[in-house]
Amino acid sequence: MGCVYKRVGHNFTKMTEKQEILYYYLQESDKTIGQIKSNHGIETDAGKLWQILTEHFDLYDNPVEIIYKKLNSMEICEIIVNNYLNYLSPIIKIEIDFTIIPETLIDDSIIKGIIKFKGEVWEIHKNDQDEFPSNPHAHNYEYGLKLHLGTGELFKKRKLMGSVRKKDLLTIRTLITDKVKTIELPTIKI
Repeated sequence: MGCVYKRVGHNFTKMTEKQEILYYYLQESDKTIGQIKSNHGIETDAGKLWQILTEHFDLYDNPVEIIYKKLNSMEICEIIVNNYLNYLSPIIKIEIDFTIIPETLIDDSIIKGIIKFKGEVWEIHKNDQDEFPSNPHAHNYEYGLKLHLGTGELFKKRKLMGSVRKKDLLTIRTLITDKVKTIELPTIKI
């Protein structure tokens, strides 16, 4: 990557290899954000790109590995445009002030460094290419989970991890239909 220097006060010092790799990732993700906005008219941020790359490479256990892939902006854009463009513009995003994920599925070691506030965030995407586990379904990117909106089952990729309580599923469904009146949710099967 060449020699990269950082400014400390009035002096410049050579970055460590890890700092250079992180600096490169940050530059490339910023370029990607600009490219997606200019080419597709969609605004996104570094956090969303990080979530997408974590899911794409299945790096929930060690998301920092993303920076060591040394992806350039063209490669990141290609991943997003070919697989995740619709994730950047969900039809609904709800925040709840409590957790519906069973404690047995929450691994705090996975989310080190992520500040959690105002509970969980669930997103539903229009024309989601992956109709599993239901059509539509909800994504929780923080934990890498998908929620079947008919049964309350929680999946990581296609592996059943558990399920939410019926009361919580009904609350989520109400929050969704309150925001998007025209959405058709799957039939409740619990």
